[in-house]
Amino acid sequence: MKYMLDTNICIYIMKQEPVVVAKKFESFHIGDIVVSSVALSELAFGAYNSQRLEKNLSELKEFMQPIEILSYDENAAYHYGELRAHLKRNGTPVGHADMLIAAHAISINATLITNNLKEFSRIKNVKCKNWI
Repeated sequence: MKYMLDTNICIYIMKQEPVVVAKKFESFHIGDIVVSSVALSELAFGAYNSQRLEKNLSELKEFMQPIEILSYDENAAYHYGELRAHLKRNGTPVGHADMLIAAHAISINATLITNNLKEFSRIKNVKCKNWI
């Protein structure tokens, strides 16, 4: 089973806080964990937008080094179109990056690990778990 880490979970793991998230991460085989290029984009923005650019960028690269980064592909794009149309029809908007990450997780049949269950609960067919 594949697990896709949401941006907030990556941050918790890098900061080692809350500890329960870091411990849960360490209990998995690296091959079971992936990160969407969309989440990496958000994390890179955070590093470049910080006052400690070199430190944060270095920590991000070190954290990502053993993790498989999945490029956003055509299959994910079609899932995105479907879920965005569904959310719009239902009047239940979700943040743009969250929709992209959810579509990516759905497209590879991965469980999305997130601390943002409120947002992702509005998206049909996305499997989510919270490690906190």
